[in-house]
Amino acid sequence: MTNNITSLSGYIQTVSERVQTFGLSNSTTTPWFRGQSDLNWKLIPHIHRITGLGGYERDLIRDFKLLSHNILQQHKLENEFDWLYVMQHYGLPTRLLDWTESSLVALFFAVQDFQYETDAAVWVFSPRLFNLMILKVTNTVPTSDYHDLEKYIITRPDFAEREVKAKLPIALRPSMNSPRILAQRGVFTIHGNLPKCINDIVNEMNINAYPILEKIVIDGKSKLKLLKELYLSGISHSVIFPELIGITQELRHRYSIDFLGKDNWEFPFENNLSNFNG
Repeated sequence: MTNNITSLSGYIQTVSERVQTFGLSNSTTTPWFRGQSDLNWKLIPHIHRITGLGGYERDLIRDFKLLSHNILQQHKLENEFDWLYVMQHYGLPTRLLDWTESSLVALFFAVQDFQYETDAAVWVFSPRLFNLMILKVTNTVPTSDYHDLEKYIITRPDFAEREVKAKLPIALRPSMNSPRILAQRGVFTIHGNLPKCINDIVNEMNINAYPILEKIVIDGKSKLKLLKELYLSGISHSVIFPELIGITQELRHRYSIDFLGKDNWEFPFENNLSNFNG
């Protein structure tokens, strides 16, 4: 565990070190990353965070399909995983846990809530090694047409099936059929019916090779500073959320008293002109 990241340069250096630790410095595969604004949060999907909600997954999927049919006609939803992704996209609890192939995107999610000054975390994850330990037969990260994916899906939510067959999660690459998932370099773990976080699953694995999961701790009081450095580097709300909501969130941040500072927010032109000698 690496503690107290306070600058973007320090973070980038730490990520580079983690890539070497994971044995990926000469690989075309990168680790996956997940940013969380509280370092104590577990790596577990939303549907497993709410006691008893998993028993209603069938009902959630069924009702979402019924109510959203007309709205989603323009979406190309080719399989049940695509439906899960859309549900996740719009905030319904699913067994998907979001990750990204971009370390900077993960840092953005860790620090965007800068008023919450608890130390944050960026998790570094080896999806290939994790899948090897779970699946036992391959060292790969399958796509959403993976032949065993039906074990992770309630395939007939209109019938009585209430529980998926798989128990442990696997890492999965989605189709890049959404501007948001493309912008965020989004990838997922899809979890089975066992409400167990990835932290605990990895800790129970007998691993003698490279690490599967490590945590980079982000200093809570440096979140605003890091967010500003990310904005200067082109990582902002409107880039990560290429929709109207991303634009409005970015503008709300850019022109907030917390982001600008009280003096600049109250008297922006006077403060700037007082330093002008032309």
